[in-house]
Amino acid sequence: MFTLLRQSFFKSFDGELNETELFIDDLVYGQACGFIGEDPKEKMIIDNLVATKNKEELFKWIKSTSFEKQIYAVDGLFQLKQSGTIYSAEELTIIKNVLNKKGTIFHCSGCVHSWTDVKRVTYKFKFE
Repeated sequence: MFTLLRQSFFKSFDGELNETELFIDDLVYGQACGFIGEDPKEKMIIDNLVATKNKEELFKWIKSTSFEKQIYAVDGLFQLKQSGTIYSAEELTIIKNVLNKKGTIFHCSGCVHSWTDVKRVTYKFKFE
């Protein structure tokens, strides 16, 4: 059964399933989190990858087993798209596979941290 999961993950995201990432429960997607409005570490990394137009590293993130990391990657790739980056058909397939996932992610918005339906976060990422 786990072999089927690995195969399905690889087929969908062109990356290896990382079992340890399946159990990370402290990674949060968002910005300006908490009382002082601090960006999560991962958001700062993505902002740097976008600033340096590091599409290759963003695609490593999108192949992560962590749903939150995948959404950060889509966010970064969308920002690059907004500045003129063009994606291949294969790259767009991987992006769309993430955007088509259903479920919840751990999300912060200001002081509120909660499990949020992923569609409430990703609706704005249009890659057509």
